[in-house]
Amino acid sequence: MCAIQEGEVHIDQYPFGILSSPCRVEAALGGVLINSRKVFLMFCTLSVNKTQENPVFFTSLCPASSSIRLSVELPPRTVGHTWQLAYSTSRHGSSLKSLYRRLKGSDSPILMVIKDSLNQVFGSFLSHPLRPSETFYGTGETFLFMLLPRFKCFKWTGENSFFIKGDLDSFAIGGGSGHFGLWLDEMLYLGRSSPCYTFNNCCLSERDDFHVMELEVWTFW
Repeated sequence: MCAIQEGEVHIDQYPFGILSSPCRVEAALGGVLINSRKVFLMFCTLSVNKTQENPVFFTSLCPASSSIRLSVELPPRTVGHTWQLAYSTSRHGSSLKSLYRRLKGSDSPILMVIKDSLNQVFGSFLSHPLRPSETFYGTGETFLFMLLPRFKCFKWTGENSFFIKGDLDSFAIGGGSGHFGLWLDEMLYLGRSSPCYTFNNCCLSERDDFHVMELEVWTFW
């Protein structure tokens, strides 16, 4: 059990993963209900009850406040699960093949977070692990999101089922009329984002073509 006294630490200083474990948050200030847990966006008292011995990982790619807003959008089946960092370009190198190997054998949905050369942060929640595939796969749980400089989620429109497609030299999320919502090359460095029918999204980055500075892939368990 760990506790942070009221007024001592701002919510933006909380690590991303700390709220992924079942927790109770109390404060004199108002809050919002997130995944059946009350989370307050100002100074608060935080009491975390860890139900697993496994370490909790957190991302430094965005403020905790952005992560909290994203947690509202995650499917109910992720609630109560611990986040685990399965792949990071800073730790494991920039290689799509390495990413595939790190996810091999996993049946967990994944959360992919990307920071580009303009310090934009965006990504996707995938209903299934990324893998090489002959056709598109996945379910309507899959969605795209923007975290910085602004927050926005793009959920499935029902227009098509072009959720996830993995190739040996690239992967794509969302599609239609030759455009992908999110596409990365085999070195996980060159990327592209375009509006697509699957999610009716805007370009996730400031420019259609972008360079990846860091990429993280999180699994739930």
